[in-house]
Amino acid sequence: MKKIIGIIAAVAMATSVFAADISAKARLDGSLFNFDGANISMLQAEHAIQNWNPTLSLATSGDKAGASFSYFVSGWKKNYSIAAKDDADPSKGYDFKAEDAKGNNYDTTNQQFAIWFSPFDGFKITVGHFSTNLNQETIDWCNTETQVEYDGYMLSYGSNGFTADVLIKAWDDAWMSKKKDQDATLQEIFLKLGYGADFGRIGFEFDMQQKNKMFFGLGYNNTFGSVNMFVNAMGVMYQAGDSMKFGKIRYELFASTSIDTIGISAFIAGDVNTDDTIGASLSWWRLGHNEVGGKTSLGSTLKITYPIGSVGGYFYFKDNNFMAEKFACEIKPGFTGSCGSMGWELALDMNINTANENAFSINVPVNFTVAW
Repeated sequence: MKKIIGIIAAVAMATSVFAADISAKARLDGSLFNFDGANISMLQAEHAIQNWNPTLSLATSGDKAGASFSYFVSGWKKNYSIAAKDDADPSKGYDFKAEDAKGNNYDTTNQQFAIWFSPFDGFKITVGHFSTNLNQETIDWCNTETQVEYDGYMLSYGSNGFTADVLIKAWDDAWMSKKKDQDATLQEIFLKLGYGADFGRIGFEFDMQQKNKMFFGLGYNNTFGSVNMFVNAMGVMYQAGDSMKFGKIRYELFASTSIDTIGISAFIAGDVNTDDTIGASLSWWRLGHNEVGGKTSLGSTLKITYPIGSVGGYFYFKDNNFMAEKFACEIKPGFTGSCGSMGWELALDMNINTANENAFSINVPVNFTVAW
């Protein structure tokens, strides 16, 4: 009896000190109609794999410490492979190919472990997973190249509008290691500084990804009346011979506003290659990316939202690179709504790509989500 009472008292004490938060969601995706330029299909359903979107998240926090981790569904309906376009010269880029595989292989993975503690006011130490950026667009929520996400140690300090973060990548492998008779090797280290006041907020980040590869960025954001905006500028430096050279410069601009019940958001981003001899690629999948050899690129997304009775309507447009030789864009009007606790989305997703044999495709995607 004493043991049971002791356990109950311990649980009660823990719940009084910590605030526990558990969130989960079930999502199903599908297509009512699909035409890929040659083939037609109707009424398909699946659980789309989103390795950035947790199915179950658990967190607890108190005044001085906390922890969190999440569960993700993994496994693919397609087998993806990446191969160099030219084995003799990998700097020419890569081909991303998908080969169909029958069935789905869904596994659950436990990821993004993090424990944080604050030994004194303004100072915080995080061990495990962390992600940050200078400024992130709120259309696709993924297209800023200033995004950094990895696991290790993070030291954070904030006071009177000033913030500083130092991230040291140290998951599984040590941040610094040296084998006998060999040079020391270092993993990634990242620094982010920011200051906010009446003029807005400015930020700076520096990422030492390798001894011979460095990334840096500057950002500014502010709100002018009903307009929220930011601008990011980034650069990548590589070692070429005995000196460091700029391999690529990237720019990002974002603005959003509302006019009565209509919301308007626009994002523009692109790359400028400053040295064609350096394999200076950033994340190949982000908006406005260009490969080595391409001088400039310019991509844009636009999203307009508006209410239609009891549902929400939107119009989405994307062109990954207006400067490309072949025209390609995505046009996607859609609707969002709810039925009780279930949210739904229905769209007409049209893609034009003159570089493909089948230049036009159309899909009617639908998804259903219940979160709790």
